[in-house]
Amino acid sequence: MSSSKRSWVGVIFGMVFFCAGMAVAYNTALRTVITYVSSADWDLVPATIENLELKNHHGSDATTYSVRGRYNYYYQGYDYSSTRISFSNGSDNFGDYWHDLYARLNQDRRYENVMAWVNPDAPHEAVLDRTLRWASIGFGAVFAIMFGGIGGLVAWASWRNEPTSVRRPVLDVGKGIASKEKTGGLGLLVLGGIFFGVGSIMASMILPRELERDNYPALLILVFVLVGVGIMWAAVKQLLAYRRFGPTPLYLDPSEPGVGGEFGAWFVLASNHQNQHVYERAQFNATLCCLRHYKSGDDSKTDILWKEFAPVFTSLSSGGTKAACKLDVPADCAPSSERSNGDSIEWELSIDGDLSEHGLGKFSRSWEVFLDQFPSSQVSAISMPQAFLDNAELAAQKSASDSALRQISVDESGHGIDVISAAGRSIVSSIMGIVFGCIFVGMGVFTVGQDWWPGYLFIGIGALIALASLFSLGSAIDAHFDTQARKVRVRRSWLGVVFSSKEISLNDPSQFTVKRTSSTQSGSKSTEYYALYVRKNHSSDSKHKVAESIEGKEAVEALKAMLVEKLF
Repeated sequence: MSSSKRSWVGVIFGMVFFCAGMAVAYNTALRTVITYVSSADWDLVPATIENLELKNHHGSDATTYSVRGRYNYYYQGYDYSSTRISFSNGSDNFGDYWHDLYARLNQDRRYENVMAWVNPDAPHEAVLDRTLRWASIGFGAVFAIMFGGIGGLVAWASWRNEPTSVRRPVLDVGKGIASKEKTGGLGLLVLGGIFFGVGSIMASMILPRELERDNYPALLILVFVLVGVGIMWAAVKQLLAYRRFGPTPLYLDPSEPGVGGEFGAWFVLASNHQNQHVYERAQFNATLCCLRHYKSGDDSKTDILWKEFAPVFTSLSSGGTKAACKLDVPADCAPSSERSNGDSIEWELSIDGDLSEHGLGKFSRSWEVFLDQFPSSQVSAISMPQAFLDNAELAAQKSASDSALRQISVDESGHGIDVISAAGRSIVSSIMGIVFGCIFVGMGVFTVGQDWWPGYLFIGIGALIALASLFSLGSAIDAHFDTQARKVRVRRSWLGVVFSSKEISLNDPSQFTVKRTSSTQSGSKSTEYYALYVRKNHSSDSKHKVAESIEGKEAVEALKAMLVEKLF
């Protein structure tokens, strides 16, 4: 038996976008192409224009145009009349098509040179202009990709069944476990190509006309192109990095580990003679995470239930540089499983290393590891020198402290410690949020200008994203710890303007608490951010943030330990 939990709100939300995108694409592109192709054998006959008018349609933010009129023609012994001027329906402002068409038809009318295309199978069907408008087709393609495609994916993801039976990855002992980065770069490349293509199409349709009118803010549409280029550049770098270090399949020892036991993992870095010595001296770190994937309401979420770090020991081997680590999983951890309602447990092993100083960039790989409910009866044959393990533990402690001090400004003077979470620390993510928010707003304004009401939804969502990112960019926390009086004064500000100030007495180390505030996903790698809080007292639920946006639990724990040591 299996069950699933479908997100009906997600299905409806996705289908609204899908239907809206497809409807716009059909009206502006597909129907025009179909009619153009089907009219290839229509007959060209003389016509007489009775009236012709260039119509201006004034919207809330833009003016669109169309040509309206009536003409008569004689075909196969009968007189006919029609009001169909063009295959394009409705009104728009893509280039100068309507103005040029109106001018051309007026000139043909003046010289009695008007010609109409007539359907020989249905003579009452005729048209004065068979132009295939690529700007209109491009506009329809944009909506088909951005709205129809994304809406369809959201609806499909919300509708599809979530398997609930326990799933064991097929493990080929000879080939090992393939890393998750195998296809991550290709996905980014496709995403970047979509942004670049959509941005280029929209820019070619809109910018020439708007720049002629000195409407230079329209250049913001190039953000689509720049974002696409940036994503594709990141994808190319990821693909090159993957090829630089090789496929790195992972091998487990024992091959079928379980919770409540120890197991080893190793892989080989393909290297030439020069790189072998670089890899052997490099510092790699392994992280084993127990991840719970589940649905909360209509949102898909991931929690890290357990995490352990381990050093990676490198040694020369016949096939390159062998990198190995050993991990110990407590018996109370959950094994790999997929439960009901889309709730699943996944174990992920990731290994990272920085080889930038040797010109090789950063190494990052992650693998899904299946852990049984019971530990293996076999013992891992992987062994590492005790001196290496002792040095690695000291290095990990120092790395955590150094990471905390790099992220948070800690100044000690006299009887006080100033812990400052400066503004602009998350500048990249904040700016990206502002950029994406502005893109949504721009798309909303553009679609509202085309008299499409869902554009207001995009304006609202984009404004919220941009404002939240702007607040994050300028937010700062200044916490002054008085080591003699054992109290802390916390001031919060935005762009230097203080909007909150609190003072708390410190009587017990248990007043310090750590909380995960957010996480980001890059490919298959998850990065967690934490905040350090101080409670009013050890039994109070009221707490105040004294440091924020600290990457990694080890770093925030190191900061907490340093403050507790200084104060108590």
